[in-house]
Amino acid sequence: MTTETSPPFIWYGPYHLTALGLTLSLLLIIGFVAKHYRTPVQQRRIALFLALAFIGFYGWITILEVRGGFWSLAEGLPFHLCDISAITLSYAAITRRFWAFEAGYYWGLGGGLAGLLMPELSYEDIYAAPFFFWHALLVATPCYLVLAYGLRPTFGGIFRTLGITALLALPIGLAVWLIPNANYMFLGHAPIAAEALGMPSWPYYIPYIGLLGLVLFSILYAPFWIMARLQRKHGQ
Repeated sequence: MTTETSPPFIWYGPYHLTALGLTLSLLLIIGFVAKHYRTPVQQRRIALFLALAFIGFYGWITILEVRGGFWSLAEGLPFHLCDISAITLSYAAITRRFWAFEAGYYWGLGGGLAGLLMPELSYEDIYAAPFFFWHALLVATPCYLVLAYGLRPTFGGIFRTLGITALLALPIGLAVWLIPNANYMFLGHAPIAAEALGMPSWPYYIPYIGLLGLVLFSILYAPFWIMARLQRKHGQ
């Protein structure tokens, strides 16, 4: 999905580092907004803005793909886990439903960070910018929910989210089987980062991804476990 004049995308090259710097700036802004705009009306407006931002970036990417003649059933349906994360996080921001927050927290932060740090990009083309905006929003939204609403993920949520992911893989796996060249949830072939992560070949890398998810979700839960331990210690 590029032109012959687009330079190749280089992990941690100038373009990538700029995107990561802008993501960090967005997180700082989110932290400021969560701290200083705390009335119910303000929080509802911010939640609506985040949901509309997801819709806007998804529309931006889709329009680029359609105009470029690259949209296809194999890539354009909202069956990627990051797409599902965006839907879940938007619902959580508006309703504050805990199950949606918790699944969105693990999916959004996990998938968002993976996309930012190991992007599935080949070229620095017009598709790269919305890709990074999308994944930055996946990281920023759960952070806002934690800071503004005081929501906290649980240890059990790690396994509930992994279980929901496995259940989602069944119908999405069927779609991958039916649609030629589809790779939703990386069920068709391994991601670009497979070699760097030491993944085996298909289909053996699929449980490997599940194990990586368990490790990553545990890391994402770790700050809350540490804070709870410190609070209990000081409470004693």
